[in-house]
This record gives sequence, C-alpha cells and structure tokens, in this order.
Amino acid sequence: MATFYQTEIVYKWYRKGKDDTDGQTTKYTILDKDKLTDCQETIRSIAELTKWLGRKRLPPDGYTVPFDGVRDKALITAMFEDINRYRNVKRCYAALKDGAVYEALHEAVGCFLLDETREEQTRHYIEDGVPDFLAERMGYTDEAINLLLGKWPQYTNALAAATVLCCMWKDIEQQHDDELQKKYGLKIRDYGKGTAGVLRWWSNPAATDEIRELLEERRQYILKSLFYYRRKYMDDDPDAEIQSLKRFPGSWLNAISRIEQIRVGPQWPSAEAMLDYVLASPDVCVKRGMDDIVNAHLSSVRLQIDSGTDQQYLVADSIVDAMYAYLSWDLQHGLSYKKCLCCDTYFVVGNHDRKYCDAHMPPNGQYQRKLIYKKLEETAAKEESVCKNEP
Repeated sequence: MATFYQTEIVYKWYRKGKDDTDGQTTKYTILDKDKLTDCQETIRSIAELTKWLGRKRLPPDGYTVPFDGVRDKALITAMFEDINRYRNVKRCYAALKDGAVYEALHEAVGCFLLDETREEQTRHYIEDGVPDFLAERMGYTDEAINLLLGKWPQYTNALAAATVLCCMWKDIEQQHDDELQKKYGLKIRDYGKGTAGVLRWWSNPAATDEIRELLEERRQYILKSLFYYRRKYMDDDPDAEIQSLKRFPGSWLNAISRIEQIRVGPQWPSAEAMLDYVLASPDVCVKRGMDDIVNAHLSSVRLQIDSGTDQQYLVADSIVDAMYAYLSWDLQHGLSYKKCLCCDTYFVVGNHDRKYCDAHMPPNGQYQRKLIYKKLEETAAKEESVCKNEP
C-alpha cells in the first residue's frame, strides 16, 4: 500500500464560468479529515449526501467537466455506493487488526458483492438465460464459479481470491444465519453489563469449527462444479462458449493465474490450489484484497508542492479518493478503529477500554442504551416464552 505524508488533501475540480465566454475555472477545495469523517459515518441516505454536497458547494464524483451546478441524481447514487464500500473497507481493516477474521469477512462482502436479496439474485440469473429451476438453487458460490470460469480476467489475483472467499461467506450467511445466530449469538445477558447490542454468531470463538466446516463444503461444491464445466465444455473444444453460465464467459486459466503488473502476487496452477490458499489464510486473503482496492483509489492521488507558500499538498480528483488517502495514512501510522457497541458507527481508538462512539458515551448515550437494553430483554423474554410453549 502506498504511504502518504500527513498533509492537507485538496480536491481539484472545475466549475463552469458565469457565462459561455468564461469557459471553466479550476477550483481547489481543502478536504480536512474531520469533514470527510463526518461524511463517512453520518450520511446514511442519498438525500443526506445531496444535502452535504450542497452545503459544501461541491460536485459529485464523476461529474461532467465543467461542473454547471446541477448535481445529477445517478452520480450521487453511485457516489453513495462508493462511500458505503469505503466504509466496509475501513471496518474490514479494523476487524483484522482486532483479530476478528470472520467479522472482517462479513464487512468485506460489501466491498465485492452487490447488496441484493436472494430473490433479486435469482431474477438476475433468469434474465441471463439460466433456467428457472437452476436459478432458484444458485447462490453467490455460483458467482465464484463464474469468476473462475473467466469473470473479469483483468482482476489481480488478490482481488480474485478475496471475491471467491466473499462469495462463499455470503452463501453461508444467507443459508445458515438464523440457525447459527440461535446457536452462537451473544445477547446482552451473555457478555456483561456496560454493553448494549447483540454480537453476531461469527464473533463467538465457539463457532469457529463449524464455520470452517461450512467453508470446506463450499470449497468442495466449487471444485465439483469446475470439474463438470471444464470436462463438458473446455476439454473437447477450448473455444466453446459456456452456455449454462453465460453471465461472465471467458478464460478460466487467466482468471486464476494472471501475471501481476504492479507487484508480484500469488500464482496458482489450479483452482484447487487457489482455494487451499483462501481457506488456509482467510485473514491474509482479505487483507491483500483490501490493499488492492485502496491502491486502485490512490493511483489518482498525487503529491504536489507550492513553492510560493512552501507547502505540500495531496491533490485528489474525487472526494472518495481523498477518503482512501486519509485511510492509507491512518493504517501506516498505526491508528485503529473500533465498532460502537450501541450503534453501527466506527470511531478512532484512543482509549482501548472505550466501548462507545461520541454520540453514545455517558451521559449522552445513557437514554439510547436503556432503550436497547429494554428491547433486548423483551426479545429474550419472547424467545423464552416460545421455547416453553413448544412441545
């Protein structure tokens, strides 16, 4: 990952002149860290992002040069998705630093896969020509098979491996979430006072062995499917198009063993070797995938100097790229983040015993925590009542 000096980040953009004869004006807006942190953690809707850009008088990422003052809704929607993806990347790094591998994997899913329901995914398969009876049984692991059959061969190996792992994990969450949450989920009464919330099943060390078994089942399913498609379509005619899964046709070998351009990455002679690597070191697999995502955004951030003021600046061409530049600096200098036990917000860790974000620290968050306590206790009472009434 690239290393940046701690310096102000400047967003370079172009505004349309007051009339047609003026052409365009180059604008430089300083994006301080507090401003971007506010954007990352508090904006929860497209409407809020639209208002934030309006208050800052900034164009959305991807605008048509020069900016004419009209903020296109489609661009704001795309930028909102990019911010959500950035939030997942930051939280993934935080979980990895705490040693919470499966929490990191849960966050990584949002970086690689669409946020869609099982019904929406089935509909997409049907639209791609997959028969209804097959589409209903297909999940995200089938997306991993598509990738290994040639989806986006320009992927770096690290991104390909992380995507395959996230596909496997997403299927486990969709198919076993209720069962595993009842078995391993931790409620307020399980992990003591001073906390408010529910810890998910993947955070419980007792679930580790079962999680590994489920991942191994996904691995065997992928290998069995790859053997079938390779034998049916590739051995006889290497140029034959894969008709059963034509959503992402291409070259299987290129997708799993591609020469790296920027740095040397892992090279696998087969999909089995790749899956062995993925399951043997899921933390390393996820971290390398996150590094490649960050590096892709840092490619457009450059260091410039101003001899007149004797200062140096990082210049970014998009707001989201500036966020990644600050994240890179934090990671390189040992700053870490922690998830608030009362909400879904992450905060910079100063005191390692701290459990809450600023909004829910005592005494400000006392009322909110009481509400969560009450809700959890009511839910627990209902569950106990149902268990007693069951024959």
